[in-house]
Amino acid sequence: MAPSSPDLATSLNNQSNGLSDLGRREEALAAIEQAVTIRRELARTRPTVFASRYASSRKTQAMVLSALGRSAEAQAARDEAAAISTE
Repeated sequence: MAPSSPDLATSLNNQSNGLSDLGRREEALAAIEQAVTIRRELARTRPTVFASRYASSRKTQAMVLSALGRSAEAQAARDEAAAISTE
């Protein structure tokens, strides 16, 4: 499976949600950061297909960061997700 695979990004995003639900937020953050990296690249190359998925991953990242008490980073992720959604 290629590192920029949309399926891998989806799996990592889902893994992050599950880990977060279990209270394993540091691990959830690691998974969502990988998903964000993949989806950022996919959105850069094919924005009409992947921009909304990238925004979704940034929202998930914001939730995890917020749960970890990293408010400024969470807000930056939310802001970027909102900007993508309005493009």
